[in-house]
Amino acid sequence: LALYTFLLPDSSQDPLKTHPLEKRIGQAAYITAYILSLLRAPLGLLPYLTKLFIIFILNIPYDSPRSTYFREVVNMLGDFLNLGLTTFLVLLFVGPPTLQLLNCIFYLPIAAELIRILAERIPITFSALWQLLPHRSFARTLKARSQSSIVKRCFARYCHYYALDDDRRVAYILRVLKHRSSADSDLSHRLSYLQSFRIIPLQYALRGGKVRDVAKGKVFIHGSWTNDPWLLIGTAIRRSPWMFDP
Repeated sequence: LALYTFLLPDSSQDPLKTHPLEKRIGQAAYITAYILSLLRAPLGLLPYLTKLFIIFILNIPYDSPRSTYFREVVNMLGDFLNLGLTTFLVLLFVGPPTLQLLNCIFYLPIAAELIRILAERIPITFSALWQLLPHRSFARTLKARSQSSIVKRCFARYCHYYALDDDRRVAYILRVLKHRSSADSDLSHRLSYLQSFRIIPLQYALRGGKVRDVAKGKVFIHGSWTNDPWLLIGTAIRRSPWMFDP
């Protein structure tokens, strides 16, 4: 919560200087995530078979690029169902977890999948719930009615950012992001082509490569995303390499 209230990005902050140790930690985290993705590969079998059943048996087209928020919720529930069912089957046929090699082989994919769900789904759920809150009203109320100088000082960044309209929010975040990354040549170069965010209607899904206008240097977002400035920052950094689509 502190990142969304007291520690929101601010234009008065100095550019970030990356310590070599931080890059090493980032590389270690990336390698760990890659290893975990390989370990959890067996748990991808059941969802894949389910998609084949939907497409070839039920004759229902499964077009992932047209993913909607409803489908994302279904996918999330499917993750928990897949983990629960797999754990139940392993418990049934292998028994409870032990330190024996064969037992560990069966439980390692389950542990890797559990880590993935905790690291991925919990932040996504928090962000989605945070986006639903009427932050603009909260910010204006705090700014207008708060009599405490301590409250005003603590929530100064929150009130400043969330009082803005959507277009001014995205412009502010992009300006702060480029300023804060100016001391990091790699990240600064990565963001150099990004000119602006473009807010598109909610009914247009942002999947399958339809996430940006390469010619104009624009990244597409939904209006509700402006309620989560860290989502905008992550989206900008992730979708700024213009040679490929995620």
